[in-house]
Amino acid sequence: MQGEAQQKYVYFILAANGSAIGFTVQFIISKGITQNLWVLFIAIVCWGFSFFLGCRYLIMVLKILLLQQKLIRTPNDPAYNKLFDEANRRGAKKFNWMFRFLMAGVFVFITWFFIWSFPHIAMR
Repeated sequence: MQGEAQQKYVYFILAANGSAIGFTVQFIISKGITQNLWVLFIAIVCWGFSFFLGCRYLIMVLKILLLQQKLIRTPNDPAYNKLFDEANRRGAKKFNWMFRFLMAGVFVFITWFFIWSFPHIAMR
């Protein structure tokens, strides 16, 4: 159950990354590339890394499931136990960095908004 909920969370993060990238690209295209919009490319790169790590995490989950099947067949094999532990550790790292990059992109975007756009909106 926990694995299924975690996978849904990863799919949600992937959708959030895709939406953020799409929105930001459309925003940049509509405004034209100016000096103050270059900062948004940092956010896009962060969201791109997050998306990539989310996809890599899902691949890692499949590898872990295959290793679990092998562990069920040969439960006392230390080689499979070591591979399983390593795969879990690497998967957890990808999962954590996926979220960190998502939040880094959000931080850059919100910071950019309050520095560059908010003053112009408030003056209207």
